Amino acid sequence: MTASTLKEAATGIKPAEKNELAQKLVAAYSEQQAIVNQIKAARWNNQGARAAEFAQLLAAAAPEAACQPSQYQARQNQTVQPFPPSYQIAERISVFGRRVPSDYNELFEYSRIEDPQTQETYQNAEAIAKACETFAQTARHTIKMAQQADDPVTAQVMTAQLQTAEQLATQLRRFE
Repeated sequence: MTASTLKEAATGIKPAEKNELAQKLVAAYSEQQAIVNQIKAARWNNQGARAAEFAQLLAAAAPEAACQPSQYQARQNQTVQPFPPSYQIAERISVFGRRVPSDYNELFEYSRIEDPQTQETYQNAEAIAKACETFAQTARHTIKMAQQADDPVTAQVMTAQLQTAEQLATQLRRFE
C-alpha cells in the first residue's frame, strides 16, 4: 500500500476504469472544495453594488460559508440549492482505494479553478460562475465515465453535484 492508495472495496469495476474514475473524483472533490473556499472568501471580501444580495445567493449555495446574521435569509433563497456534502465524493474516492486530498497543496494540484483575488461583487460573481462551469465539465466527464463503468452510485453522486453547480452558475451569470 502506497501513500496514495488504500484498501478498496470490491466494486466489480475493472481496475483501469476504477483508477480513471478515482482520478476524476479527486479532481471533482478538489474543484468543489475550491468553489466552497471561493464562496467563503467572497462572503467576507465583497464590496460594491448588490453586495448583500450576492452574499445571500452564496449563502444559499454553501450554507457553511454563511455569516451569523444571514443564515436565516439564506434559507429563504429557493433559487439555488446547497451543494451536496463533499463527503459523498470523498466516500467514492475511498471506495476506489484512493486517498482523499487533505491539504491545500494537494487540492490545488488537482483543481483547475483559480483564485480571483478580487473584492468587487461582479468580479466575484464572474469568477465563481466560471469555477462552477469548470466543475460542471469535470462532473459531466465523471458521470460519463461512471456510466461506462456501470457505476450508478458515482453517477448519482456527481449528478447531484452537477445540478447545483449549473444552477449556481446560471444564477451568478444572471446576477451581472
